[in-house]
Amino acid sequence: MSQITFAISCQDKTLKTIVQSIVETIPNIQFIEIQNPIETGVVTHCDIILLEQEAGFTSELESTIQKYSNLSWIVVCSSSMECRELKKRISSGLYVEFLFKKSAASHSELERYYSSFFSGFLSYYRTQRTLHSIQTSEKEAKAKTKQKPFDLVAIACSTGGPDALKTIIPNLPANLGVPILIVQHMPAEFTRNLANNLDNHSQLFVTEAKDGGNIDLNSVYIAPGGFHMKVKRLHHPMNGQLPLRLRLTTEPPVNNCRPSADVLFTSLSKEFNGHVLAVVLTGMGVDGREGVKELQKTNTYCLTQRQDTCVVYGMPKAVIEAGLSNETLPLASIAKRISSLLKPDGELGNE
Repeated sequence: MSQITFAISCQDKTLKTIVQSIVETIPNIQFIEIQNPIETGVVTHCDIILLEQEAGFTSELESTIQKYSNLSWIVVCSSSMECRELKKRISSGLYVEFLFKKSAASHSELERYYSSFFSGFLSYYRTQRTLHSIQTSEKEAKAKTKQKPFDLVAIACSTGGPDALKTIIPNLPANLGVPILIVQHMPAEFTRNLANNLDNHSQLFVTEAKDGGNIDLNSVYIAPGGFHMKVKRLHHPMNGQLPLRLRLTTEPPVNNCRPSADVLFTSLSKEFNGHVLAVVLTGMGVDGREGVKELQKTNTYCLTQRQDTCVVYGMPKAVIEAGLSNETLPLASIAKRISSLLKPDGELGNE
């Protein structure tokens, strides 16, 4: 039976030990250490390569990653800022994951953190890269054919939304497997601060959306204040991206809002053929209701925030009273439910 060769180039002994202990428990994976990933002879014999950014992420090494795009790379960064900068520099068309290295944590906490990441990473690697050299058992073959029930999460919120997002986004795993698009009613500049704050406290990459930007997996995009956020269908997406691109417009406000959740949701219903998990959180007014109505004509499931945990119950109430909500949950349960629904065996309906 063929093996996956998992190579690591890392100076952090704790990280190296934990990663090795995790990888070696998984069947059909060979763990090796390499000193210089730039050496062609070494790279060509590997399937997955983990690099610690602090170990020397040079332009030459960056070129090597670009050159060997058939391999999968994990870049370990010491801060979320480094992850953001490297993600900008390296083509998102390559299969490169960025892992934030925790330091102020106990050994058991680090084991749980890295175990969660690598379990999801390797599962995604097997299904998406289709390793031709691996023969799986019947049980593994069934697991490989399972697809995530949802391809994208879209969130709408207004009054009380920033605190609600701070309860949800930091509690989602780094290997969520889908992107998240968020409309939060806020003035310009405030949404950028919100994105930066969430990014500093989350395992996912969080940023303010940019016009024409790609939509990457395990990334969160917040509509900037003063702009509607839409999506545009791509006919030839790159690996690791949805077949969509972000569009920002200054079209007139909808529901007295810009950005408007109705605009985003309606755009998704027209431009995206995938399955959407819509989430409507605390907020004044009815923004989101008509958009969810359009999404429900396609492949959508909708969660709403329960009244007693809302600052203002307007937006969730409008969706619920229109008969468009599939589940209503307290704020503290929403992150866990999103994660559960995104698993291949996630069950719909109230838990």
